[in-house]
Amino acid sequence: YDGFSTAAFVKQQEAGLSATTQRLATTLENTALRSAQAYLEVLRRDQVVALAQVNLAQHDETLLKIEERFESGVGTKVDVVQTKGRRAQSKSSVLLSEKDAQNGRVEFYRVVGESPRELSLPVRPKGLPETLEQAVQLAFRNNPQVKAAQFDLEASQSARKQLLGGYHPRVDLALGATRNDDMDGSPGANDDETAVIKMSYNLYRGGADRAKMKEAIARINGAEQALIALRRSITQDVSILWNDLEDLSIRIEYLQLHVTSTEEVLAVYLEQLAIGKRTLLDVLDIQNELFRARSGLVSAEFQLRLAEYRLLATGGQFLGSMGLANQRAALTRR
Repeated sequence: YDGFSTAAFVKQQEAGLSATTQRLATTLENTALRSAQAYLEVLRRDQVVALAQVNLAQHDETLLKIEERFESGVGTKVDVVQTKGRRAQSKSSVLLSEKDAQNGRVEFYRVVGESPRELSLPVRPKGLPETLEQAVQLAFRNNPQVKAAQFDLEASQSARKQLLGGYHPRVDLALGATRNDDMDGSPGANDDETAVIKMSYNLYRGGADRAKMKEAIARINGAEQALIALRRSITQDVSILWNDLEDLSIRIEYLQLHVTSTEEVLAVYLEQLAIGKRTLLDVLDIQNELFRARSGLVSAEFQLRLAEYRLLATGGQFLGSMGLANQRAALTRR
């Protein structure tokens, strides 16, 4: 009997190991999230490039028609100059979007370690919380940082219990037995059995135990405050992410409406162009607006997907939603 110091020491070591494991899980979640962000950025930028190239092709087609009209004496030089200027701006957009796409691939290689190849559009992840309160509780329950802080607190509490064992008497039981024959020239067996109970009590060690106890209590208080601060921070992070999700969902509805209405206007403009009520420049203007509307919608959709991933990662569920929970468990067990 040692005042349960040994049992407390074992619990302290187990809690410390568990805290380290949860910190590794945090690293894995964050690494996976960065990889997903790089993945989404490659897809988003490639889609913007495709939209910009379509817009440039429309400018080229319109410029050719306006130049033909000018050469035939129907159009004006001003129309040609204006169209060339807009075509130059469209070409600049293509070059800029292509540069962004290249940078996105470089970032993907830096994060993932290999170049992106055939990437597919990600679907909406499973396991998203339905309410803000559910999201916060999910984070409190499953976030590996929170778990690590809880294990840190448990380890510091076990360390205090280990010190408390020093205030109890230590009792040791020693059993022994010897078996001898023909000892010291005397024939026959010479057997001994012993049983010793030893008790020791630490009465005074110059205040060292009290100082260690104060230090242990301070560590418990520090671990408690760290856990409280972490929960507050996670509550704030989850609330911000939840607001982002709601905002992006509403924005996407309006952006989609903008795209649809602009497509309808373009169809009307083309009909009016055929009967002479609209000019090619009018059509070009609405095509530019459609390009901007589609680009904005694409960006918002990818922002929404990334916000969903971040919310899952805050709840420690991102790898699980990607079907990688077993891989994380295997790595954290090593």
